[in-house]
Amino acid sequence: MFRLFSQPHPIVERSRSTFLLCAGAGLFVGLFLMIFQPFGSYNIHSPDKWIMPWVYGVITGGVLLIHYFVYPRLFPRFFSEEKLDSRAKHPADLSPFPGYW
Repeated sequence: MFRLFSQPHPIVERSRSTFLLCAGAGLFVGLFLMIFQPFGSYNIHSPDKWIMPWVYGVITGGVLLIHYFVYPRLFPRFFSEEKLDSRAKHPADLSPFPGYW
């Protein structure tokens, strides 16, 4: 089991399947909130009530898209294969801001 933790972290390929994962997660969140109406949303009596769950779904999908597609392009050194190696000597070595720590 310890050998599993000493392996480098694989780089996630930015592809169509990653995009579908982000869209699927957003769709799942929107549907879940619309169907089960948690957090007291069943008490809201407004014609616009059904917009709110889809907004949360769009936000979820958007955040995942930014994480998988935008951040690796903005911080290529941070997302390089040697930085994602789990055998880093110090957690500060993984920082995208090298002089910050």
